[in-house]
Amino acid sequence: MVIWYHDKSLSINIQRLIRIKLIQTFKCIRPFTDKERFTTYLMNEFIVKTLKFIISGEQAEELCNLIKRKWRNYVVYELDTRLTQSIRKSSNTWLTFSNIKELFETISEDFKKSHATVDKNNELSDDKEYTYKKFAPPLTIFNLLSIPKSFHFVDKESSTFLLFQLLNKVIIQMKHEFEDLEDMCTFCRERYQNNPTQMGYIATFKDKYCSTQAIKYYTEAFFLFRSLNEVLRREAIDDIYEFRYYIADLHNQLKQISTSFDDEIILYRGKKLPLIVLQQLKELDASTDVTVKPISVNGFWSTTRSLNVANMYAGVDEKRDGYESVIFKMQVGRAITTTVPYAYIAHISQCPQEAEILFSMGSVWELMSIKRDVNAVWTIELKLSNIFDNQLVELDKQLLVDQSSNDYYLFLLAKILHELGKYSQAGEFYHRLLKKELSKEFKNVIHFNFATMRSEQGEYTEAQKHLEEVLASNKLETVATNETHSLPLRTIHAITKMPSKLIILNNMGVLHQKKRDRSEARNSFEMALKEQGNPIEEAIVHNNLGNLENFSGNIEEAHKHLEKAVDLAENCVWSKQFRKDLENVKQQLNKNKT
Repeated sequence: MVIWYHDKSLSINIQRLIRIKLIQTFKCIRPFTDKERFTTYLMNEFIVKTLKFIISGEQAEELCNLIKRKWRNYVVYELDTRLTQSIRKSSNTWLTFSNIKELFETISEDFKKSHATVDKNNELSDDKEYTYKKFAPPLTIFNLLSIPKSFHFVDKESSTFLLFQLLNKVIIQMKHEFEDLEDMCTFCRERYQNNPTQMGYIATFKDKYCSTQAIKYYTEAFFLFRSLNEVLRREAIDDIYEFRYYIADLHNQLKQISTSFDDEIILYRGKKLPLIVLQQLKELDASTDVTVKPISVNGFWSTTRSLNVANMYAGVDEKRDGYESVIFKMQVGRAITTTVPYAYIAHISQCPQEAEILFSMGSVWELMSIKRDVNAVWTIELKLSNIFDNQLVELDKQLLVDQSSNDYYLFLLAKILHELGKYSQAGEFYHRLLKKELSKEFKNVIHFNFATMRSEQGEYTEAQKHLEEVLASNKLETVATNETHSLPLRTIHAITKMPSKLIILNNMGVLHQKKRDRSEARNSFEMALKEQGNPIEEAIVHNNLGNLENFSGNIEEAHKHLEKAVDLAENCVWSKQFRKDLENVKQQLNKNKT
């Protein structure tokens, strides 16, 4: 678990970079910008054994000393970009860094070391019958958060929720071919290539698979369930996508036999749950800022009507470092209707004695309580919820209505993965799309977004190649719209609409500047200003060109462009930064005159 505190002295760009790095490295992040809320949070009771803090800002030293006084098991990583040396060790548990790169290299290495022993101790035999039943797909826990009405990512929890909800919709609504099933089997063969028994199961499954028996296959103790839930636990979207054919069949069969109950029912699930998840649930339960406390399940969710079955799978007598035994007690109201189907499957399950009710991917539940009894077993009470159904209908209207192209769906997944900082997975989808026979307009959109992502990764030459592909096209609008796309693009709004040629040339100039090629950067900015654009877009280019001239020592020229940027920007989101840049140059001019 990582707790991140920073104040307003940290620039927006550095904040975004840290956020992406945190998402890539950790499952649970708690960000704070308010000192009082941060210190109040530290007063909470924590279940996790070790906390990791990233602290930056003017009060970093004071807060680091506060953490040191309160905690025994802690690690503080301080970021101070004012330092000239790359890394300074204050103590074994308090490290100070001057740049983000080395900060996260150290964090990642420490994280791997601390989890290596735990992971080794918790390894389970692949052939152990029904071991898989003790695992569950990951939970997305919303703490003091709400789903945004627009499709713009503002935090990890809502982003992950929307990603998996969209993934569900994409997989279910896509047109599937039998070759998709072969893709899944190939993926599983690679995983089980040294296991003759499972390889035999895969061959039989491939030859005899029938869509109407998807539930039956899911309840069998062989490769399919294990492989699917492994990729769901890892939240590996590109790997989950390999199971698209089967996921759609399983969802549709659950929908066909969906169960309705005359009265309210109570369901159970027993399993081992990581301490970090229990910590999140405990914090959510203790929160007084919200009345509804939702979580979502990013996968299929097996439940039972039998408490005895749940107790068996809770593993009370089994020791696992970093895990606790948990009983989920789930209430399903008589009047509740959700977009996620569920069904009583005992009559078609390979384990009918378990009285199983299976929920499709993406079910949402409201947390009612979390308690620990004298036997160290946790009881988590949940209630099935449809709280986000209206927002998801709106999501359909924004993104999926009148769209039936598999390629469009793939692009949505790539763009969302890109926004979440999952660059490797996003890149795989972008590459898949660029190999297809697509319209030039659509390929331009893909190249533009790919360029944005490569720039965020610091791969400026690769980013430049993608923008060159766009500029070489004769399918560009020369007249700007009201949309503005700075580099990097930080919204998923209008993702299928290309920005103006002015902005593309501006972004090319930014890339040249990052590569220290100031002559080419100046040329790109000047070409951009010859294109027609709206005032905000023109202001962005003037500001970039003004800063370039400032760095090149051309103060008078810099002043001219920066002044133009301020005049054009008026009260837009960048106005404050534009005025600051102009003021810096004015001070230089005044100093030169004296």
